[in-house]
Amino acid sequence: MLGLLSRLEAAEREQTAVAARFEGAVDELKSDHARAAERLAKVEDSAAQPRSLEALRALETALGKVASHLYDSETRTREDMTAIRQDLGGLAQRVGPSGGFRRPPRPRR
Repeated sequence: MLGLLSRLEAAEREQTAVAARFEGAVDELKSDHARAAERLAKVEDSAAQPRSLEALRALETALGKVASHLYDSETRTREDMTAIRQDLGGLAQRVGPSGGFRRPPRPRR
């Protein structure tokens, strides 16, 4: 009977030692997984930065084109408004102060 109890105790100790090794291996795997997740997050962040930079440059280029288009459009509008003012000024001279329409003078023969 003593031999049987001794073998049972030895088996129990061996089982406890195996369980401790498994727990150690699981803890090591958890630690490795956490480190790998951190490294992956860093790689993803660094990979995203150049794309963000490229996107900002593309946005800057597009905004520059829009600004240029608006500037050109404003210039054309200003020129058109100046021409309209000149036309209205000429019309006002032809109408005269009384408000009646005056024909332009005929050239002398």
